[in-house]
Amino acid sequence: MTRCLIVASSVAIGACAPAGKSVDEWRAVDTARLPSASPPRPAGPVAATVNGEPITWQELTPALSELAGAAVLRDVALDRAVRAACRDRGLRLDERLIQAEEQQLLDSIGRDTAIGAESPGSRGADSGVLLESIRRSRGLGDVRYRALLERNAMLRALVRDSVQVAGSEVEQAMLIRYGERFRVRVIVAATEREAVQARRELERLASDGGAMDVAFARAATLESIDGSASRGGLLEPISPADPAYPASLRDLLPHLQPNVISPVVPVERGFAFVLLDSKVPATIPPEDAAELVRADVRLRKERLAMEAEARRLLSRMRVETMDASLEWSWRTFPPP
Repeated sequence: MTRCLIVASSVAIGACAPAGKSVDEWRAVDTARLPSASPPRPAGPVAATVNGEPITWQELTPALSELAGAAVLRDVALDRAVRAACRDRGLRLDERLIQAEEQQLLDSIGRDTAIGAESPGSRGADSGVLLESIRRSRGLGDVRYRALLERNAMLRALVRDSVQVAGSEVEQAMLIRYGERFRVRVIVAATEREAVQARRELERLASDGGAMDVAFARAATLESIDGSASRGGLLEPISPADPAYPASLRDLLPHLQPNVISPVVPVERGFAFVLLDSKVPATIPPEDAAELVRADVRLRKERLAMEAEARRLLSRMRVETMDASLEWSWRTFPPP
């Protein structure tokens, strides 16, 4: 009786199948129409998808922490320290200060690159393009860029009253900007003996009728340990008043003669000697030069004071990482 029921059931299924299809074919078609199982829900918020597959923040966070965790953590720690210092001093941050900080950044880019001199409008446009380039190269998206402006505005407010500009500083800056400057080629050696030997060899080549400037540039490229070696030792025009260069080197400048190598002098990274390439004559300052220079000197001193204040505040912060990837980044990339 049981066997009869089984056979009868098979016949019933076969009777329901469409004409021309076997029972097995119908079963395959019917199974294909069944809804597939839903994909598992991602564990945590989804940050992106790859070929439709979700990528969660849980997957990304460890790698991101190793890549940039130390820098971001340092910024956040400094933000909190700066805000606390401003609260203690009764200083308040507003949108006007943030906009002023961005404008100072644009003005600084324009001055440093000496662009757009033909019209103020084009200068602003070019500065904006350069600012976007700087933001991309430093990973300053909207969030980090806004935080940078706020942080700088607060740091500037903290140090502003402590920055003073002396008349002698303005005079020195005027000499650097408008006074006579000297373009030279330099060769730097690790030891005095090496420098003296290189200088002696160049003098020998010159005495044999060789072109001094060509020989000097070649020797600088091959032997100098200075960063200017790739340019044949050529430096930007230097003012004897510019403290950015060693005093021993600046003292040589007014006494240089064409095709005559200077004496060997000590510098920070070793020993150096130079060859005069050309002189840049002094220019007549505009009427408002002193005022503009004073403002530039103040901005430079404010920047130095802001950097010092940031280091001081960070040194007082106690940072403890609770994540292995972030801990690795923090140990590998310590604060400068």
